Amino acid sequence: MQVYDVLLVDDEIHALHGLAAMFDWTGRHFAQPILATSMKQAISAIQDTNIDILVCDIQMPNGTGLDLLSWIHDNVPDIVTVFLTFYARFDYAKTAFNLGAFDYLLKPVDEADLSTTLSHCSKRVDDIRILRRERIDLPSAADAAGKSIVGKVIEYIDENLRNALTRRELCGVAYVHQDYLSAIFRKETGQTISEYIFEKRMSFAMKLLRETDRPIGMICEMVGYSYNSHFSKMFKMKTGLSPQQYRSGFRRP
Repeated sequence: MQVYDVLLVDDEIHALHGLAAMFDWTGRHFAQPILATSMKQAISAIQDTNIDILVCDIQMPNGTGLDLLSWIHDNVPDIVTVFLTFYARFDYAKTAFNLGAFDYLLKPVDEADLSTTLSHCSKRVDDIRILRRERIDLPSAADAAGKSIVGKVIEYIDENLRNALTRRELCGVAYVHQDYLSAIFRKETGQTISEYIFEKRMSFAMKLLRETDRPIGMICEMVGYSYNSHFSKMFKMKTGLSPQQYRSGFRRP
């Protein structure tokens, strides 16, 4: 069950307590409201508690309700704000709505009007909470999707080292654009696709040279090189040895 934290702000103490006693807050899924008589007290309450809904008088000394809303707009813009005032002035309403106020009610407000407005506020709070969760979940979903794409490409590379393994071929496996694949692959592995393919080919070639008697020409083809000379050049660049020299180092006299 959702519970909504409410802050009531009015410099007139009797009006403030009257508002707090207007109805059974907890029976309507609101926490017992926090009370403040000034902008300073209100800011302190907001900093101490995750306020969902603010009900505030506009005309107050030492910081008006509009001043408070301006601070909220800059610091905690998700708070849903309702103003209560005796002043039916368009300039107040315009400023309030420009700063993100949700509603504007004239005093004296009756219980039914306030109850209806707070019900609408709670729905807005629910929408805000959903958006917050989406902002958290979307990056996580994107990360998971990126890991899945890279995992699929790596699996394909590992099983098809003898193929040319072009970017277009790999993009077809992952169903993504070439630039995106390059970026996400580097992010997840710390290597470019070409670097990963080269390392896997060399690693597989070294394994075959150590553990089998297959001809070097055959190994060259098995790790994706068309020409023995090119394979030997790449292998020596990696190990400092030719394929034959590397194999000889693992042969018993």
